[in-house]
Amino acid sequence: MDKLMKIKEVATKYKITKRTLRYYEEIGLIQSIRDDSSNYRYYDSDELKKLEQIILLRGLDFNLSEIKEIILNDNDDAINEILNRKLAEIQDSINNLLYFKKVVSSIMKIRKEKGAGQVNFQEILKEQVYVNKKMERMIEMSQYVGDVIIIEFGENICKCAGDIINAVKSLRVELEKEYNEEIPLVRIRDVEDLKPNEYRILIKAVVVKSEDLENINALDRANKIIDNLKAALVSNINTINCN
Repeated sequence: MDKLMKIKEVATKYKITKRTLRYYEEIGLIQSIRDDSSNYRYYDSDELKKLEQIILLRGLDFNLSEIKEIILNDNDDAINEILNRKLAEIQDSINNLLYFKKVVSSIMKIRKEKGAGQVNFQEILKEQVYVNKKMERMIEMSQYVGDVIIIEFGENICKCAGDIINAVKSLRVELEKEYNEEIPLVRIRDVEDLKPNEYRILIKAVVVKSEDLENINALDRANKIIDNLKAALVSNINTINCN
């Protein structure tokens, strides 16, 4: 017979409170054995193994509803869905940390180039307007140092800016895997001087593609721009990260 552990012993061993153990039991994560004579709660080895899984998954930032699905569910597809979702959340966190790193690096560059007294932190941070997990910029950053890839477009193409951003993020992953080269952030901005349906791609301030999409279906414009961006990046893959 398994050696049973009292709730106090379990709480001490796993460094959690008795209240937490009772709560886990209330929501069905674990189950104790009750001694009717003493009203003590005991846990056998199977329940302790569940508890160890719970503690591990909590340490990985899974919430209790996700943990319940994982440890009490026999459906592999459902478990894989939860794990894949967590992977996506972790990747988003990584992307955000990389964004913070780039912002701090840009501030340091600006301080070095313009002098510490010339840096307006409020203006710099105010200009950090990002969408879709903050990985591509939607507005001009006049003080930012280091951009080498820019997509400029007229007012009609603004309507598909969100689609362009999502596609750029996917393209970044694809090219970085294929070429083992980091793709810099892509600045995306509207320019009044361009025709309503015109766009252009610049790499290191040089226009590498310019085109008017007036005769292309609005739904296909984002794909057209991304296809040409990919071609431009592939052609310049060895130089885009060179200073």
